[in-house]
Amino acid sequence: MLEIGHHKGLIVGHSSAIINGKEAIRITVEIAGEEQNHNVLIYLTDKSSGMARASLKACGFDPDKQDLAEIDCMPPCLQGKVVDLIAEEWNGKLRLSINLSQRMDKTKLSSLTQALRDVKKSKGDASPPAHREDGDIPF
Repeated sequence: MLEIGHHKGLIVGHSSAIINGKEAIRITVEIAGEEQNHNVLIYLTDKSSGMARASLKACGFDPDKQDLAEIDCMPPCLQGKVVDLIAEEWNGKLRLSINLSQRMDKTKLSSLTQALRDVKKSKGDASPPAHREDGDIPF
């Protein structure tokens, strides 16, 4: 049984679909340790188009260079690609989606580390301001 959390999935198939009256892309993934394959649904509504674009890009599909008609072509154009997934509970059911959280690269982390050190140099220890009686934020 799939557990809540982060997983890596190997794309083994994909197709266009209409699910509950909404256009979608169904990505079928194989997850290590799981007996059966799982489907990830990417809805293509006006409201979800930004998330759909990001999810498709995370799967290796470039909406700027590729046409959605390729999703139904054989052999599957995304087959064999590995994608980051997140399993979470949604309305009482387990839902699998493309993980769009990104980790910062080492250059960005280095830059942020330096910024934290620079605060100490310019403001001393930079302890947090004292609590205000009126409950407002002290900065």
